[in-house]
Amino acid sequence: MTQEVNKGVIALKEKIRLYIEENKEELFKTIQDVVRIKSVVGNEQEMQLYMKKKYEELNLILH
Repeated sequence: MTQEVNKGVIALKEKIRLYIEENKEELFKTIQDVVRIKSVVGNEQEMQLYMKKKYEELNLILH
């Protein structure tokens, strides 16, 4: 069982590595956008809206 889990972890790590490699430019752009958006306590709306849009683009369900 442990070997099966290890193989699964290795396969998942490889999937993540490939995703990052294939989407590097978009990931960097997103990180740059997040860093640029001011989100101090009490003034987080712009960041919330940005993240909501990103989640919707990924078809993630928001509650």
